[in-house]
Amino acid sequence: MTLYSKNFTTNVSIPLYISLEDVFSKENHSMFRIILVEAGTGILKINNRSFVFMSPSIFCLNEKDVIELEKECDLKAQVIYFDPTIINSSFTVEKVYSINANNCDKFTNIQDIFYLDPFIHRTEKISPYFEIGLMMFKRISKLYKTLYEQTNPCSSEYWVCRSRSLFLEILFLIQYIYTNSEADERLQLPTTDNDLNDVILYLHTNYQNKITIEELTKAFHINRTTLSEKFRASTGMSIKDYLIKLRIKLSAVMLRDTMLPVSEIMYRTGFNEANHFSRIFKKYMDCSPSDYRREFYS
Repeated sequence: MTLYSKNFTTNVSIPLYISLEDVFSKENHSMFRIILVEAGTGILKINNRSFVFMSPSIFCLNEKDVIELEKECDLKAQVIYFDPTIINSSFTVEKVYSINANNCDKFTNIQDIFYLDPFIHRTEKISPYFEIGLMMFKRISKLYKTLYEQTNPCSSEYWVCRSRSLFLEILFLIQYIYTNSEADERLQLPTTDNDLNDVILYLHTNYQNKITIEELTKAFHINRTTLSEKFRASTGMSIKDYLIKLRIKLSAVMLRDTMLPVSEIMYRTGFNEANHFSRIFKKYMDCSPSDYRREFYS
């Protein structure tokens, strides 16, 4: 069974569907799934392995995963079904498991395949279940809500591009969660770094807003000098540079993978002035936003 978001007037559809019902359905779909647990707790069996979960959290499932909700209490969740081709037209379900950075024929394919790591790559330490903090939950939940509004009904002028861009933002945040989940297991970060991890998470979930050092020092009860020194020692860059690189990276994803107006991408990634955005983008990407889109849009 394949689910699509579709505009019945124009007959345009995309292989993506968001649902608020039957989130934990055992029915086999030919699509990948992102389940966002908003409230409650439960036990979910995935391929005969049971996970006791609580909100807020996320499950990243592929089309081969067999799930069964064994128990639940006050559970509220929603699900996005998607076909990998919405990320890259060459990523068919039949081929996606054999694609990796070593056999990709295009740089864009190498970038795109990382979006699917949380859905495909599993080890004893890396599971399809990820607990998320409140800030990350609020950001992803807002993206889910906006995506649902864009696809129910699919009627706005840019509904295809806007829906896809919202979905890519969700994947972008999930990739951050996944990467840091791996890092926590591999590096065994000491608990003394928790404060800094919270700051980095805050940047990743609030990049669209104006963020100041003063705001961070108040939010995390740390003085400016200590915060700046710890951040640079951990990341090799200042908070300002880290935030700019994060915003530029996400804006590049939207420029490359959608046809949203550059002005909308600019605001969505935390920039407020076109000349400033163009200048900063060119500094980090060696070309203007428009030139980047012309070269890499696929």
